[in-house]
Amino acid sequence: MSGKVKPGRRRYHSPLRADQAEQTRGKVLEAAYRLFVDRGYAGTTIAAVAQEAGVSPETIYLSFGGKRGLLERVIETAIAGEDDPPTEENEWWEMVERLPEAHDRLGRMVEYSCRILARTRPIHAVIRGAADKEPFAAALGTGSATGSLTFDAAADPPALALQGRVGDVAIAGPMGGAPIDLLSGRADGAVQVGASGFSPSAILATLAGHATLAVSDGAVSGFDLTRLKAAVEKPDPKSAEAAATDALRTGATAFDRLELQIDISHGDATLETGRLIGGAGEAQVTGGMNLITQALDARISLQPALPSPPVVTIRLTGPAEQPNRSVELAGLARWMAELVH
Repeated sequence: MSGKVKPGRRRYHSPLRADQAEQTRGKVLEAAYRLFVDRGYAGTTIAAVAQEAGVSPETIYLSFGGKRGLLERVIETAIAGEDDPPTEENEWWEMVERLPEAHDRLGRMVEYSCRILARTRPIHAVIRGAADKEPFAAALGTGSATGSLTFDAAADPPALALQGRVGDVAIAGPMGGAPIDLLSGRADGAVQVGASGFSPSAILATLAGHATLAVSDGAVSGFDLTRLKAAVEKPDPKSAEAAATDALRTGATAFDRLELQIDISHGDATLETGRLIGGAGEAQVTGGMNLITQALDARISLQPALPSPPVVTIRLTGPAEQPNRSVELAGLARWMAELVH
């Protein structure tokens, strides 16, 4: 043996061929867009798109994987657009995150969504037609989600509608890092909302609908009903008040059932039902939040698992991300005074 090693085959790269392949994909997407809009999802075939683009059906299958994959790429292209600089499309989320105020971030997200919906208007009917054939349903880690989003850009003013449902979803870890947050449980929920308007602020101001959430065998952070029960049982009023205050500001509470029913009207989300039930006691939640300003005004009234228990309250007001928290112990003071007498 000579010991010589045959050189490996060099990888061949042709910029010309890469450009030609990209041009071919562009022709296919343009042809697919025209046919989808003219004929709908059911009336468009891969063979027709291939003929319109001047390529073979095999080329489309190899590049896009079939009609559904082709429609997905058409939608992606419509969303990205051709008039906006690519950097804006690639960095818009980072731009949103850098905005200091929550309502500014929400407004920017709505504005961007409106631009996308307006740009994709011609393809909306195609998406609905495809949904009729292939309904939206996503399998989550331990549950499922179904839903739909429609946008009528031809309406005056433009209107959108969203409905969705999740079932048997496992929650593990804080949901949003809020001072009082859902830590764990198995959740079922539904939302149905609609809005109309020419601007993000108008859409938020007209937002209306309802949402429900039911969680079983879970835990919330931000208060501790077990420690509150122990605090209430202290014989010394001052010690009881100090321990109760601490229990209402820190810790976590396990629960058997959490139920929320939210009414949304004119951009305000109001709790119609808010109830937590567990072995350590119960909590009732009332109030709501303005979706435009993200201003929160809510009360959580807690009762430890005792005979004729007192009611103590956590009040949350101000910005939803960092609300002001106050503790109201007047019910505890009255309850302890009655015990003395």
